[in-house]
Amino acid sequence: MKEAYTALGTDGILQLYQKQAFSNDDDDDDDDVLLQDMNVSDLLRAATMASCREGDTGLNKGRCASIINALVAASHDDADRSVAWFDVLVSSLEKEDDFSSPPIEVDIVTLSCVISSVESALCNSSDNGKKYGEVSTSAMGALQKMSKKQSGNARRKELAAARRKKLDVNYKSILEGKYGIKVLFEDEDFLGVYKPAGMLCYAAKQKKRQRDVTLEDALSNVGIPLSTINPEARGIAHRLDRGASGCLIVAKNDYAHANLVSEFFRRKAQKSYITLVPNVFGETSLKAGTIDQSVDKKPALSVYNVLKTCNGGLSTLVEVSTKTGRKHQVRSHLHSIGAPIYFDPIYFNEDQFEIPGSLCNLATEQTRNHKKAHAYKFCLHCSSLNIPRFHLECKSEIPDWWAVEPDNFMGNSSFDSAHSPSKSGDDQREKYSNMTLIELKELCKNLKIKGYSNKRKVDLIDLIMVSK
Repeated sequence: MKEAYTALGTDGILQLYQKQAFSNDDDDDDDDVLLQDMNVSDLLRAATMASCREGDTGLNKGRCASIINALVAASHDDADRSVAWFDVLVSSLEKEDDFSSPPIEVDIVTLSCVISSVESALCNSSDNGKKYGEVSTSAMGALQKMSKKQSGNARRKELAAARRKKLDVNYKSILEGKYGIKVLFEDEDFLGVYKPAGMLCYAAKQKKRQRDVTLEDALSNVGIPLSTINPEARGIAHRLDRGASGCLIVAKNDYAHANLVSEFFRRKAQKSYITLVPNVFGETSLKAGTIDQSVDKKPALSVYNVLKTCNGGLSTLVEVSTKTGRKHQVRSHLHSIGAPIYFDPIYFNEDQFEIPGSLCNLATEQTRNHKKAHAYKFCLHCSSLNIPRFHLECKSEIPDWWAVEPDNFMGNSSFDSAHSPSKSGDDQREKYSNMTLIELKELCKNLKIKGYSNKRKVDLIDLIMVSK
């Protein structure tokens, strides 16, 4: 277990639980014992032992908590085992003053994985519905109590005020018109949104009057109900960097939040990013690859696919899918192969790469405000986010300000549909819907359509359809 965690972190424990055997050195016959065949108490002792670094004799609380979280998450499809984990962990919390047993840090991930497991069993009409329901309620109560304790008085007052707000009937148009946030889908539990570049997801440690409007602020301002179990940000179970744009799924209640935390921790969320980088990939052939390189000393894996060159051959659109969820993973990985993301304040060097003319104005503006480098927009966009368990899927197009001018079509992307054989009716409208605003305006110019310069995308499509 120690070797698995040292090599791959919590992912190593998840894989070990499912695929590998645990060697019990105390067994005289050297029989291998599968982790899923061990009882929870034995797993807890094994996690405690595995948390000790080489040469250390004391318990490493952080490592122990991470290993336990991974073991609880790995038990997700076995609700009875999740119940057993909850009973043991609650018992440990009650004995935290008893120094005969090691202290265990139970956090939002631990309790969220338990809640997600028993809620899933409840949805499948289990015979143990009453027991699972009681555990779910108890775990949620513990989670809400923990969140309230961590919030602090000022934050609790802010959360209480937000809960009293009523939903504005025009919330979608306000979000898009005032904040640049687009609602991609919505149901009673989840809200899928497009976050614009330059906007923070949350900033709980700064007072409102001292910060820019965050995603959490904007959603709260229009009265959208949001979960409260993240003491730093209502509704936010995952995030995008401030300078990045794209898809985010927000939780509208605490149970939805717990389920999101569980899905992301268990690597069940599928994320794809589109990036604009200098063209370091050579000529026109389709290229793809895998980047297996640690980020902040944690194992990280990404898969990239070169879509096309653009801007006169200076730039390349690259799609990246992350198999782990490290901070700045896409940015760090692309930099490691010599393709830093345009305007990334950490990894991109303007003196090393030529900036396309279409992006020069933005480059000048960002250079002028170099003291606010953390607020930079950069060309990283979460283009799709999918959580299969809840049938949640949202997609969004790259921002217009990228001003991409495609010149060499290499892969399957939204740009290619604009150059397919002509269709009619709904199919033709769908073809134009897959084009960017820049492409549509260029097409209007070529078709000699007048009065298109200040039109919205939908209006441009109407003009083109009429002209045809």
